[in-house]
Amino acid sequence: MYKFKNSAKKILSGALAVSMPLSLAACNKGGGNGGDTENFTWFISDTDATSFGYIEYSDSPAMQYLLSKDWADCKLSIDFDSPPAGQGTDTFQRMISTQSETDIMTITYSTDGIMSLYEQGIIMDVTDEVTKYMPNYINMLNENGLYNRATYELPGKEGRRFLGIGRANEIDYTSLFCGWEYRRDWIIKYGTPDPNSGIDKFEGHCETEGDYDTWTDNVKFPSWFNSELKAKGTELDPAWDGSDPMFISDWEWMFEIFDKAIKDQNIDGGYVLSMYYPGYNENGDLVSSFGGGNPAWYMDKNGQCQFGAITDNFKAYVECMSSWWDKGWLDKGFSARSRDMFYQIDDPAVRQGKIGFWMGMPSALGNRIEQDSLPLTEGAVVFGARNPVNDVYGGDEQKFKAPDTFFGGTGWNGTGVCISTKAQNKNLEALFTFFDYFYSEEGSILNTMGLSKEQLNEETTPQSVRDWYKQYGMEDGAYTTETDENGKTVYRLNPACDTDNDMWIASQPYRIEIGYQNLPLVTHNFGDTLVHSRKEWQQWENTGFIDGFYRGQMTAQENKTYSSTRNTILLEYMQVEIPKFIKGTRKMDTWDAFVDQLKARGCEDVNAIFNRIFDANK
Repeated sequence: MYKFKNSAKKILSGALAVSMPLSLAACNKGGGNGGDTENFTWFISDTDATSFGYIEYSDSPAMQYLLSKDWADCKLSIDFDSPPAGQGTDTFQRMISTQSETDIMTITYSTDGIMSLYEQGIIMDVTDEVTKYMPNYINMLNENGLYNRATYELPGKEGRRFLGIGRANEIDYTSLFCGWEYRRDWIIKYGTPDPNSGIDKFEGHCETEGDYDTWTDNVKFPSWFNSELKAKGTELDPAWDGSDPMFISDWEWMFEIFDKAIKDQNIDGGYVLSMYYPGYNENGDLVSSFGGGNPAWYMDKNGQCQFGAITDNFKAYVECMSSWWDKGWLDKGFSARSRDMFYQIDDPAVRQGKIGFWMGMPSALGNRIEQDSLPLTEGAVVFGARNPVNDVYGGDEQKFKAPDTFFGGTGWNGTGVCISTKAQNKNLEALFTFFDYFYSEEGSILNTMGLSKEQLNEETTPQSVRDWYKQYGMEDGAYTTETDENGKTVYRLNPACDTDNDMWIASQPYRIEIGYQNLPLVTHNFGDTLVHSRKEWQQWENTGFIDGFYRGQMTAQENKTYSSTRNTILLEYMQVEIPKFIKGTRKMDTWDAFVDQLKARGCEDVNAIFNRIFDANK
């Protein structure tokens, strides 16, 4: 799996060197409407910070700025269509089934896959447009070894073909929007230091008074004082110093503390750990801590597809969850929380200070859940935790292995956007010139951070864009440039965007799902503790997760097989049976029969489909 280089300078300077001029053709070239403006419709994602002064995405500051420019001597107008929150897949499929697809479509929500959409005649082969009008994009693909991942082999056509435009990302510690979180203040108040630690009691304070992102304390986890575990932990992560939980046994030590805290405070409705309603996360995450992989299909270390639920790794995971249930650590109502996304499980209880350990977002880190009206949040200090390493459950193959499959930022999103055949007579030269801008140096910076002060002052920049930036205290733009001691240009994000991540998202053209986003380019204003927590989420290398890029390369028949098999196994069977194993209403001595059922339902049939695609992309 491709891993981006942590130096975008080479990529971006190369892209800039081949940038095309924006004025290339008359607006009506290619069958446009013969006027000064070409209109397109665009189905986009449902994720955005719409509380920042706009509802329609065409009114976002980034899009207003971009649509005020000429693209190949043509103005573009775009009517954006987005699904209701949480209904992206249903809305997309309804759009396809009713033949009401937009000109441009974000494919994230498609259950058909790009190849299937092409075979149905819904999307275009855009190879000619990409090769003519997108030199920055092609340069980026070539320099990063992504050309094969961005293209497809089509029957009857020579060479690899473009069926859409992908999005590339340089990954850093801000790439992941969620991770494990826990009440560090409860450890300090209710925890007892290891007898071998030399610590009398746990204590903590803010290095800068009142700034909990500079919190520091003397907490050390028990594994640090166990010679075998310390050796294993430092081998897996030489930077580990015992201040953060490394092993399952560290989690269990915390859980005992959190159980004590909940009982001592008589917290009604409180519990130690939130659990996703199926009893597992299909992405992997905690499942991957027990030898690697996930409960569904994943790529093993030999580059082959495996189905995780039939492995001893998943069995060890379920045994662990069953043990935690018996000890009273899991949310007793977890299987009924089917409306909660895995990173927002019982979020009201989290925000009320009733839970010790959960999967959450940066908006809960530090003291961000503390509210005067909620006494259980008083003095709350929330830390981020990495996925742990198993040292307790299963056999040798399930222990002391770094997790390798989980939901996380990926360097390449091959799904991106596709162009409907309904748009084939419109001005595609202008549209693809617009697309290509996001892979140039200037376009990448805008795509990553938003507008600079210089861009705000351009004569063609709409006054409404300037007003938006002024309203939110960003008259100097979303970022400023500095020069460090080595003469390197530093891009410092406006503190307003660091204070509120939604504002940063609102400053970017985030929802269009194209472009080159260079997150390591950004210098933030975060305190060390907040940075540390978010880096914990990104500790392990994600090698096993099969993302939408691979699923998008399934043929229509392969996609039908995959979808029906997934529904039969994961949705109709495993989501029913795994909670039973965890709660003890189904005994572990029936595990072999459970595995036999998974095989009978075709779990291994999908392996061949993915292995064909893996081989085609080597």
